[in-house]
Amino acid sequence: MVIVGSFPKSSTATGIHNGAVPLPIPITPETLLAHASWMRALAIGLVSDPHEADDVVQDAALAALLRPPPAGSTLRPWLGTVVRHFAWRRWRA
Repeated sequence: MVIVGSFPKSSTATGIHNGAVPLPIPITPETLLAHASWMRALAIGLVSDPHEADDVVQDAALAALLRPPPAGSTLRPWLGTVVRHFAWRRWRA
């Protein structure tokens, strides 16, 4: 399901107010670069090919920029899940 429009504004530090949808964590390219080395190491461990691993990391980075994690998420575990997802998709292809 695609939701068009903006998320409701929140007056709390957590981004949740009266059951509103939490605002996503903003991710910058610099943030992704800071995580790139361990994301690549994880991807290599999952796909066993450095070139495929680079593709997995690129797919995960693009996904993170387009659909950042929800508020309250910890970035590193969330990115690990995204990397695992794209590695699994490549394995299934």
